[in-house]
Amino acid sequence: MLNHLRGRITTLMIVASLIAVITIAIISNITLSNKFDEYLTSQKQNRVDDVVDLIKNSYRENNWDKSEMKNMKFSPVAKGFDILVKNNEGDVILSITRNNSNMHEHMMDMMGMDSDSGNNYVVKKIDLQEDNKKIGEIEIGYSDSLVVGDREIEFIKEINKSILYSAIISIIVAILLGVYFSKFISKPIIDVKNTTNELSHGNLDISVESRSKIEELNQLTASINYLKESLKTENKLRKRLTSDISHELRTPLAILKSHMEAISDGIWELDKERINTFQKEIDRLILLVEQLKLLNNIREHKMKLELSKIDLNPMIEEIIDGFEISFKKKNIKLENNLKESVCVLADNNKIKQVLINLFSNAVKFTPQNGKVNIYLDDDNNYGMFKIKNTGEGIDKKDMVHVFERLYRTDLSRNRDRGGTGLGLAIVKEIIESHDGYVKVESEKGKWTEFIIALPK
Repeated sequence: MLNHLRGRITTLMIVASLIAVITIAIISNITLSNKFDEYLTSQKQNRVDDVVDLIKNSYRENNWDKSEMKNMKFSPVAKGFDILVKNNEGDVILSITRNNSNMHEHMMDMMGMDSDSGNNYVVKKIDLQEDNKKIGEIEIGYSDSLVVGDREIEFIKEINKSILYSAIISIIVAILLGVYFSKFISKPIIDVKNTTNELSHGNLDISVESRSKIEELNQLTASINYLKESLKTENKLRKRLTSDISHELRTPLAILKSHMEAISDGIWELDKERINTFQKEIDRLILLVEQLKLLNNIREHKMKLELSKIDLNPMIEEIIDGFEISFKKKNIKLENNLKESVCVLADNNKIKQVLINLFSNAVKFTPQNGKVNIYLDDDNNYGMFKIKNTGEGIDKKDMVHVFERLYRTDLSRNRDRGGTGLGLAIVKEIIESHDGYVKVESEKGKWTEFIIALPK
């Protein structure tokens, strides 16, 4: 039971309640005992004071009223007390002993007679004064339990019963609350556990449905549901990636196979054109494998960056010269707005590869007689490069997938344009490995713009 959350919460609440009840009971008993002792001491003193006042009232006109002294033994004020009153000459003028052996024996001792006194017997000797003048003395004997009557004893018993009943009720309430709260808290956690078990077995259609009034538990269930959706999305992307890789590999292999079969069957002759076709498809396969390897190395942080301060302006000018013939073939107009010097902290070769990929995409997807704009500037933190081309643009539904491996929109999935579908994925991984960022903006049927930012 203690190995389960519900059992532990219930046990914890019961133990906590027991500790609280026992602590309260001990403190209450100590406080009650102290206060009750104070009450008894006060009551005893008050009764002794009443007896002294009663005796003093028997002293009138410098003499003791003997008749009133005799009547004193019948007074309720003197009940329970042994009283011995002496005048200034030491003569006994009043002696009262009650029908109690301990009191009587002690008073006998006081009066010079042998006797064993009770352990709880108390004797007080008090000087009697009138107008600051001593008129005699009184010795009062009484049992220490004199003022503890049946009502006081009953009161103490009822208090102890109340504490006991409170403890029992508290334990019962603690058990009920423990069971309730353990179920209340553990249910969402158990649901999360069951859901994660299902997810681990590949069931990505299950979600955590339970809701709680505890915000942290709701956040936990929301995180699990988000994880489920992420896994579901990743699973779809993985399946599509596998399909795309299969497609990319199958096409050149199919071409190679069909051409080899045709040559083998004597339909075609092995001439320079066939060899060039073989070479082209083999190069496509090699490029695809190399780029997949590069992406994997970047994501696993196996690619080492050789960082240095590089000026992007001359690098871009060099790349523009390399693409000059490609721009002229399609009669693409190039407009540039390049800041004279923009330095960033980056790996020279990797950033050059990024820029070449972006220029290559711009040439591929810009129609005949189109236009490409490039822009280079910086701010306090980043150097920024933008490249914008006219053309078919990108549909909104495809924008989030642009930087995924092998992703191509339906309109652009055309082998005549070449490429492996990995260029933009490589761009994103390289830029982010430099702690920069890349984004794309587009208007369908009009233009597309890629923006990269690199830390300075």
